[in-house]
Amino acid sequence: MSGPSRLAALLAVAALLLLPGGAAAQTATTAPPTTTQPEITAAQAGPGVLLDAADRVELAQSLAEATEESEICFGYVAQLDNAGAVSQDVVSSAGPNVRAATGPSCPKGAVELQVRLEYSCSSCESSDEASWSVVSNVAGVPPSTIKRRLEDLTGLGGGDLLGDKDDQALRNAAAALPLAVDGAVVEPAAPSADSAAPNGDRLTGSPGSDWLRENWLRVGIGVVLLLIALPFLLVGIGLLVARRRRARRAAGGTDPPPADDPPSDDPRPTSS
Repeated sequence: MSGPSRLAALLAVAALLLLPGGAAAQTATTAPPTTTQPEITAAQAGPGVLLDAADRVELAQSLAEATEESEICFGYVAQLDNAGAVSQDVVSSAGPNVRAATGPSCPKGAVELQVRLEYSCSSCESSDEASWSVVSNVAGVPPSTIKRRLEDLTGLGGGDLLGDKDDQALRNAAAALPLAVDGAVVEPAAPSADSAAPNGDRLTGSPGSDWLRENWLRVGIGVVLLLIALPFLLVGIGLLVARRRRARRAAGGTDPPPADDPPSDDPRPTSS
């Protein structure tokens, strides 16, 4: 093939690749989209202890959106003891049947609502019971603070998880976990020993006088020297007092008379 013919063929192939609908365009448009979190259907999720399958899927999607914004995983685990038959229901940001745990998608920690339900048998004297708590490893936000915030937001109580709207109470409480964390007051971390302090000082992390910690050796030596010098000081004071007494006697003075003797209990008169 001659030079002009080869050039024309190459230009024709390039034109086919660049035209809309060409091979390159078809390759770009037919590539399947990538997803980081596979979607799960209600049939795959199945019903839980209190929530039905559709509510579990919807709640997981709502928690996943909150995780994308806060980098914190959220979820709940509900355990039911139905007269000895134990079952468990789990929903989190990662989807139904997956517990909330710290991972690459939630580097700031995880918060989990833990619910425990106990249904007594119909012939038993004991009544049904429900309790709940919050577990969290988010730095600076203790679980007690999140629980208190959750109570303020939802008014959740143990009785709400045993009533006719127990499913709604659980769903609302789990959905409010991101709000409870967002509104919680973050406790400041305690300063470390290497933290910067004003005027070039260094924080020791322990109470007490910094001057004593820095000069304890000098203080100790001073106390030892004082104890050694104390006997000599007392001897010197005694010698000084004795010298003054001798000086007064040499000048004709006398020492003050001794105190009167106390009266005797003996009734006999003394001889003169």
